[in-house]
Amino acid sequence: MIDIDYIMELFDWCNSEEEWKKGLELAKDVRCVSAFIQPGYPYGKRVWDKCAEVFCEKTDDEIEPYLLDLFEWLEDYNWPGALKIRDRLISFSGERLKSPFCIFLDEIKQLSDGDKKRNWCFNLSGLLENEDLKNSLEKEYVDFLQREKNLYENGQKR
Repeated sequence: MIDIDYIMELFDWCNSEEEWKKGLELAKDVRCVSAFIQPGYPYGKRVWDKCAEVFCEKTDDEIEPYLLDLFEWLEDYNWPGALKIRDRLISFSGERLKSPFCIFLDEIKQLSDGDKKRNWCFNLSGLLENEDLKNSLEKEYVDFLQREKNLYENGQKR
């Protein structure tokens, strides 16, 4: 049996590269990878970067059930592992990414906090580098993301 707590201890950002590698090797055998989605107390952000690497090593089939949670990780690119998750999602099957992406984006559209919405949309717009995703999305989604991205870049309020 694999001890998730032990892996998390190895993932701590204060540890050596050797310990991180050991943790990543052990994590390959974990079947329920939800434990690696932005874990909270007692580990928190200290382990997020290595947890993101766990997802980067998984196949599309293995991470598909966790896509909505992975989109959550993109709320803030300053969070450890966020850019790794973005890059992994850019390489994900665009056709399989489309439905959960639209579901998530529809939820983001409902946010009342304009700054939070704009920041999140800016970050999500990075996934449009996935050409298959971009080409499969309805125009309204691409236009919405582009509009919010422009507002973000210009520092404008709604």
